[in-house]
Amino acid sequence: SSLAGDRTCGSLETLDAPGQYFGGLTAHSAIYDRARERMLVFGGFDRDGLIVNGVWSLSLPRSGPAVWSRLETVGTPPAPRFAHRAILDPDGDRMIVFGGHDGAVTRNDVWALSLSDPPRWTELTPAEPGPAARAAYGLIHDPVGKRMLVFGGTDDHRLYDDTWALSLTGPAAWSKIDVPTPAAVVRRYPSAIYDPRGGRMVIWGGSSHGLDRDDMWALSLTGPPMWTELTAGNESPQPRDGHTAIYDPVGRSMVIFGGGYDLNDTWALPLESKGCRTRVDT
Repeated sequence: SSLAGDRTCGSLETLDAPGQYFGGLTAHSAIYDRARERMLVFGGFDRDGLIVNGVWSLSLPRSGPAVWSRLETVGTPPAPRFAHRAILDPDGDRMIVFGGHDGAVTRNDVWALSLSDPPRWTELTPAEPGPAARAAYGLIHDPVGKRMLVFGGTDDHRLYDDTWALSLTGPAAWSKIDVPTPAAVVRRYPSAIYDPRGGRMVIWGGSSHGLDRDDMWALSLTGPPMWTELTAGNESPQPRDGHTAIYDPVGRSMVIFGGGYDLNDTWALPLESKGCRTRVDT
């Protein structure tokens, strides 16, 4: 979907690498590897309902068709999982994966996949005790603090209200962010982005105790951390969970897509004060 000028959405012309077929995934994670102009997809459920731990690459050339191919990795891979999240660590040139559910238990392990050839899996063993095992949380990369932030989520028995930071320089180490969390913020399956101009993590939507949410909250990352609810000048999109989001630096907005079981709408949620939410017509 184009975010500049006339907003249009359409299917990319894609090809499968010779001898390979990409059958589709759900509850997976994805990152954009800008240096190599590709999207990497990890884990989730495959079309047969099996939980997998493969990595797929979608090349995104400036011209010509996008091409799906299985990324051949070395090293022991993470256990298959779903409802996890991943970030790109550009300084380390790697993808970082945390937690999720493996079909039997919820996990809190951390893995890094180097992105240079050959891509290699390495389990990270942070020095300090970290967050409890969880899935369906919010996850962002904080480029200023050189860290990964994990917020909320669930272990299928409880919702978590804590926020943790994993250092990405030097030996990996967890630290808990000491911030009071309003009860209204606690949820699972929210979307989360990093707002570079505001120096904050922004979450939208998700579900709490069986109710889908349509509110937006920001956690300040400069100065004393604090949760603040963000409002707009018009009605919010339909409440939902399980959607995805990106940060649009030109429009300075959070762009969300889909969610629920069958939603396929796209919205731009403003990060400037008193901005209006707009539906992206496609």
